[in-house]
Amino acid sequence: MALTKRTGRKYGTNSNITIAGSDINAKGDLALRADNDINLIAAQNSDEQHSNRSSSSWGVDIHEY
Repeated sequence: MALTKRTGRKYGTNSNITIAGSDINAKGDLALRADNDINLIAAQNSDEQHSNRSSSSWGVDIHEY
């Protein structure tokens, strides 16, 4: 990310900006400047649930004769 002071001197070269799953707020204009890529990536909500159920039964009947 290139940072510019008010004097115009730049800091950072060959930079990228990646913002993932975050809010970006500004009270005025917002400028993002990078030498290469600027990536704004939405958050991904995921949920996995795994369950295994098993049941068995047995019985014995006793008859008197």
